[in-house]
Amino acid sequence: MSDQRLKELEAELAAANASIAALTLANAGLTASLANAELSLKRSRRNARQDGNTLRDEISVLQNRRG
Repeated sequence: MSDQRLKELEAELAAANASIAALTLANAGLTASLANAELSLKRSRRNARQDGNTLRDEISVLQNRRG
């Protein structure tokens, strides 16, 4: 294999390694964002259930006062 071809392959390898590093960093960021989104969704679902329970309780109290 010629020296020129070896230099070309080394350059391609360096570029590929740089791409891998960038993708790994992006993946870490996306993974963290996903974890935050899942936590936020869990909180939202819990709050929605609590709000629903609160509304049912308020309706029950108001109906008991009427009748």
